[in-house]
Amino acid sequence: MVKTITNKERDVLNLMLKGLSTKQIAHRLNLAEGTVKGRKQCIFLYFGVPTSAQLFARILTHVDYEQALMEIEEEIDSKWYPH
Repeated sequence: MVKTITNKERDVLNLMLKGLSTKQIAHRLNLAEGTVKGRKQCIFLYFGVPTSAQLFARILTHVDYEQALMEIEEEIDSKWYPH
């Protein structure tokens, strides 16, 4: 059986990728910090990395940089120049 990342782990991962700390993620998801740390460990195991930095590096190797840059620019434009 192949392990997949759960929706709860994906929620934590998405907030990690936005730069939130464990404490901030716990507050945002209404969880104990220990629960968030446990989910982060599952994420690290899933991706085969021991740290957040290595996780981010691994994810970045699979990112379409041009598409990501366009999405970031659109997000910035919508905040600074609302329609």
